[in-house]
Amino acid sequence: MCFNTPGTDPPYVSCCPCAPRVRLPTWTDRSGVSRPATSQVADSTQIHTHLCYSEFNEIFGAIDALNADGTSIEAARSRLELLADVPESSDRGIGPDVWDIHSPHVPQVDEVKKLLATALEHIPARQLWVNPDCGLKTRAYKETKASIESLVAAIEAACRQAEAGRLR
Repeated sequence: MCFNTPGTDPPYVSCCPCAPRVRLPTWTDRSGVSRPATSQVADSTQIHTHLCYSEFNEIFGAIDALNADGTSIEAARSRLELLADVPESSDRGIGPDVWDIHSPHVPQVDEVKKLLATALEHIPARQLWVNPDCGLKTRAYKETKASIESLVAAIEAACRQAEAGRLR
């Protein structure tokens, strides 16, 4: 969640991690701040949040209270392990980052396809948003382009599988 609220400078995301006894009330306060800010937009406007390096399982309720259409989460470094913490009752979009953009490693198509398969074990295809990790500016153009080409090819393959009825 990368927005500045009164009394928090730099943005709140920089204030975490908090002590456990402070963390949940603070997140609840933040979700209460974002709803008035987003409640005036047109229904056709999608609201999207982004979380870097969080204890996702501990704050999922507060994330859900943001009432965002989708949430991108840093998941590449954990190889998407944190997706096991997404409640089955969740009906919002979840966008796990499928490669670590802070690394010079350019993911191959098969590597991204495996991560997409892992994501689909936890997130229904209709809710899955596929993202690169945040921070594309940290990579050279050649690396970024090659990484995005792998991402697109893997997504296209997953879409072909979905059309063939092999995805949930």
